[in-house]
Amino acid sequence: PEMKLGQEEDTTKVTHNIEGLVPSSELIVKLEKLDSVHIQKILLNRIESFINSVVLDKNIHPGHVGIILPKGYFKLIFNKDASKFTEEMNEQMKSKFVPSVRNIAPQVTTEICESLQFVHDSDIKKCKCKVY
Repeated sequence: PEMKLGQEEDTTKVTHNIEGLVPSSELIVKLEKLDSVHIQKILLNRIESFINSVVLDKNIHPGHVGIILPKGYFKLIFNKDASKFTEEMNEQMKSKFVPSVRNIAPQVTTEICESLQFVHDSDIKKCKCKVY
C-alpha cells in the first residue's frame, strides 16, 4: 500500500524513506536442479544482467546498488561464504570490457564498507565502489 514516512497502519510503520529503482517486472526462474552450483550459475547470469541494466545503462554508482537474498537462501546457496561467487562474478564482469578499460568494470563485494558505506568519487569512472 502507498504509505508515507511516519505513517502507521496496524502493525506497520514506515520509518525510512528509501528511494531507488523499483523492479518493473518479476522474474521467475524454473530450477531443474536444487544443487548450489546450478543455482549459483543462474544467479551469476541474472545478477550480471541486473548490474548491466542499472550500473552501465543507467550510469548509477555500483556502491548505490545492493542485491540481497533472504538469510536462509544465502546459507543454502553459499554456505556462509560467497567469496568464490563474488570472484567469479568480478572476473565475468571484467571479461566484458576490453583490457585497456577493465579497471572501470563494475565489481561486487560482500563488504558493506566497499559499497554502500564507501565515500564515492563524483566521477563514476574513477570511483572504486562496488555493488553489495
